[in-house]
Amino acid sequence: MKPTKKPLVAIIGAGIAGLSTAYTLSKSGIDVVVYERERHVGGRMSSRTKDNLVFDYGADFLADNYETLKLYARELGVEWISTMPGGRHRVIKNGIPYYLDAPGIMGLLNLNILTVTERLKLTLFALKLRFFYPDLSLFRLYDVPTRYDTDTAMNFLTKTVSENAMHYIADSFTSAMQFHRTDEISSAALIAHFKMKVTPGKDFDLRYIKGGIDSIARAITKKVSVHTDSPVSRVESEENGTARITIDTNIKTVDAVVIATNPYDAAQLLPQATYAQRTLFEGARYASTIVVSFKIPITLFPDDTHCTYVPYIENTLISGYTNELRKGDDQRSGDTTLMNVYIHEARAKELMNSTDSEIFTLIREELNKVSPEARNATLVPHDIHRWPYAMPKFYHGWPTTVADFLTNHQGKNNIYLVGDWLCAPWTEGAALLGKKTAEHIIAKLQ
Repeated sequence: MKPTKKPLVAIIGAGIAGLSTAYTLSKSGIDVVVYERERHVGGRMSSRTKDNLVFDYGADFLADNYETLKLYARELGVEWISTMPGGRHRVIKNGIPYYLDAPGIMGLLNLNILTVTERLKLTLFALKLRFFYPDLSLFRLYDVPTRYDTDTAMNFLTKTVSENAMHYIADSFTSAMQFHRTDEISSAALIAHFKMKVTPGKDFDLRYIKGGIDSIARAITKKVSVHTDSPVSRVESEENGTARITIDTNIKTVDAVVIATNPYDAAQLLPQATYAQRTLFEGARYASTIVVSFKIPITLFPDDTHCTYVPYIENTLISGYTNELRKGDDQRSGDTTLMNVYIHEARAKELMNSTDSEIFTLIREELNKVSPEARNATLVPHDIHRWPYAMPKFYHGWPTTVADFLTNHQGKNNIYLVGDWLCAPWTEGAALLGKKTAEHIIAKLQ
């Protein structure tokens, strides 16, 4: 009796979504090959080291409720570590920092950036979420009931609490983490995020991984076959249920293809895209940003600040900045560490073709307005990275569209789509969707 040939799956894109898919498939015994057009893996979960300092120029942090990535770190022997004690978050209002040290629902009453009435309304909203809403996961936004995908987050929080709360709580967080405004994020995302914040054991207890944010991605490449500097130009379905991919002039036949790129590249790869796939590609939206890193003295933030949010209403250029020292000693070189600064979407698009020197100069000047510590400090330009497609926008109506696709059209003609843009926010959401997609493929092929 001839041995059964093992299925072969090709994955295009070695970001965390593609690598999570590959890792899960490989553990099940399915043969996997990953093709990445860049010379490095990790996608937007990437790092580079310069002057003995690790610059995380994509995703900047992890959290203890990132269960998928935490599991991978444990299985792959990657050190999952706590940030240094005391890392605080704050928001800038009128040039003054207000701390967001509000653990638990009742801690919302201490948010002095809001009026007493606003704090009470926000606390009542949180109590309602905690006890009367079903379990919601921001990382599985495609699973959030469509009845919550009813409005923009901007309108929803303005009506629920106040315009002030929208600007300094929701809009400041969205601007810092997504680089765009709350008028382009669904109420479903806001509800899911607040639900997570007020559910015990689900909060953002920040974590980091030794050696840079791309350590898990690099560790996965030791377990699966990954070809970097290998752009795929075409993906086609075959009538016999297989698929084929074109790399340069070579054609490879596989049992399934997982496209783990941004939607715009995916559309170029799929000339035979189905109507549902084309609709998805055309509906996707992305925010741009530029990450600008300065060397700073390790003593610059004596209050142990880790992350500062800058609402658009306060500054149309800088959306936030981080004190990288809070991650630990590998973010320190002598008496210096890094301060990473992020740019709002609209200005990032304007500055995308500016020189590094022009951007550094402009950011340095604006920091005087939004960072009390920077006004009289020596900040040395360190590194810079431009992201035309930095973060997907989970706008009103998009979660419902994606949910329909994943339920009714995912895997059509043995072609699968994964990535955070499919309402799987941040690195954890992308990894989780990759794992879920792999399990779907395993059930189908084995």
